[in-house]
Amino acid sequence: MVQATLNFYLEPEKGGHAYFSVGTAGSYRRKFDQKSVEITDINGLEQDYTLETHGFQFCKQILSEKTFQDEVIIRSTVYGETESLIKNITGATRVHIFEHSIRRASREAIQKKVDTDPNFNDDNTPVTDVGPARVVHTDFSDEGALDILHNNMPSDLAAELAQKRWSIINVWRPIKPITKDPITVCDSFSVEDDDLIPIPMAIPGKRPWSVNYLRYRPEQAWYYRSAMTPEDVLLFKNFDSTSKRETVAKRVPHTSFDDARTRDDANRESIEMRCLVFWENGYS
Repeated sequence: MVQATLNFYLEPEKGGHAYFSVGTAGSYRRKFDQKSVEITDINGLEQDYTLETHGFQFCKQILSEKTFQDEVIIRSTVYGETESLIKNITGATRVHIFEHSIRRASREAIQKKVDTDPNFNDDNTPVTDVGPARVVHTDFSDEGALDILHNNMPSDLAAELAQKRWSIINVWRPIKPITKDPITVCDSFSVEDDDLIPIPMAIPGKRPWSVNYLRYRPEQAWYYRSAMTPEDVLLFKNFDSTSKRETVAKRVPHTSFDDARTRDDANRESIEMRCLVFWENGYS
């Protein structure tokens, strides 16, 4: 168990925001409702948590790629290996990885640069370094998930696939062993739908969509897995169209967090893949 401060939704009238642009100086000046929460370490208990029961799942996979420096290799080998992993775990018939993010930079270094360098006084100034995200969110609201489906599939195929069960699942893994800035995930069934707040987001060079921020409640249950290595993989849902809303997890708010015990350790290096997942053999 670790105690950490997480950043939750803050109403605009209290200083929060109703829109933001990713990768800009302004995105590092956002205000949040900061709450101290208990985060349970499930190292050794991973088998008790699954995509269907909690919305997230830890597993093992050894990839052929180790450095993640070459975009061609990532797309030609890692994508296929990751698609196979998802199919094996979920029973899905089709997986389409539509993007990935690699994070290597220090969150503290980025924040210091934005706060002290006059070149970043303008909120619209691009910040090219990518570090751990520090706000509790899901990557897509329900509307945002539909936008992703239709933006990444031919229109006829998207309409056909939307009639069956489909999901957006993220696959997150360390590039090197990590202790600093671990990722924490929230049990899907500890989250009330009314506490998910859609926030429009813009990304340079991409079509905009809306994410969800999370309003804090003390009942929310948070988990992480300590000392992850490149063989340790975290899968978590951002959306699931399942009709079994009472028994199947739908979405998982998540964020990195500052663990005071590992603050001075090496920068976290990680890769996260966002995947459209389909079950074409029926709707459930």
